[in-house]
Formats: sequence, C-alpha cells, structure tokens
Amino acid sequence: MKHYFTDLLLVDDDPVSNFIHENLLEEMQVSRHIGIAYNGKEALAYIEEHWHDENKPVAHFPEKLILLDINMPVMDGFEFLENYQKIARKDEILVAILSSSNNEKDLQKASGFQVRHYLQKPLDKEKLMQLLQVSP
Repeated sequence: MKHYFTDLLLVDDDPVSNFIHENLLEEMQVSRHIGIAYNGKEALAYIEEHWHDENKPVAHFPEKLILLDINMPVMDGFEFLENYQKIARKDEILVAILSSSNNEKDLQKASGFQVRHYLQKPLDKEKLMQLLQVSP
C-alpha cells in the first residue's frame, strides 16, 4: 500500500488514544512518519520545527495530515485552529478533527475553519478510509 501522506500529526492529550490510533495508522501505512503532540501548543511547535521549509516548492496537494482532538489542556483544538490560520503553506496540510465530542456546537464551530472532516473517536479502518477518500 502506498503512503498517502509524508507526515501525520496526532494531536490528543490521551496517551491511550494516541497509542491505539498510531498503531492503526502504522498498520494501514497511511504516512511515512507519525508525530504526536499532547495539546495545540505542542502541535504548533511541532509544525514550526518539523514541517516549516521555506525553500521547498509548494505542493499541489496536502502532503501532511493533522488528526486533531478538540478537548485538551493548555491549548484546545479550536485555539490551535485559530493560531494555525496564521501559518504559511497550510495548503500542504490537511486537518481533520478526531474527537469524542458529538456536540452540535462543536460541529458548527469546526465548520468555520479549514477542516476537511470531523470524525468521531475511536478511529477505525472504515473512518480512516472515508477520510482518505476525501483527500486529493
């Protein structure tokens, strides 16, 4: 199976969810590299440190995927998205929310950001394939 993304970032404060999701993603060979951040602040720092390359040509499709939880300490998913809007080259990054929240307010708030998909935890093969089918 080919890798769909060069890099993937799980952003979730729950180590058990990260472990389960990381194993599934590795099994399905979705990405060549999987990083983990435990809140939005760590995610922004990770993106700046690992994904920021001004000299690289702009890709014509997202090369990176962020699976973002909403409810986290320090900086939650929505605070991350507000800060993320300021990042250059975000057209190379696909963002999907992966949350246990099915609150209608969260769904509506997420629609105000450049979020490709809103998935309910836990991630499974069917949901992952659904996400991959909407990616270019």
